[in-house]
Amino acid sequence: MSSSTRRGVSVVAVTLLAVAGATACLRERVCLEGERPVRSVEAPKDGLACTEDGVVPEGFETFPPGQEPTEVHVG
Repeated sequence: MSSSTRRGVSVVAVTLLAVAGATACLRERVCLEGERPVRSVEAPKDGLACTEDGVVPEGFETFPPGQEPTEVHVG
């Protein structure tokens, strides 16, 4: 393999790694340990908050079983 071919292969490899890194999604927990997510009654798709386990503030509700979010995709 000639040096220009190796250089071309290296450039392609670096470009692919950069694109893969830029599109990778990071995941973070929605709430801290000892907290659980609740949602706004008025805006259930947009109003998310974290509260102490067992505490549901006025104007909020718990998520239905199996629908409670655990992670948020960042990036």
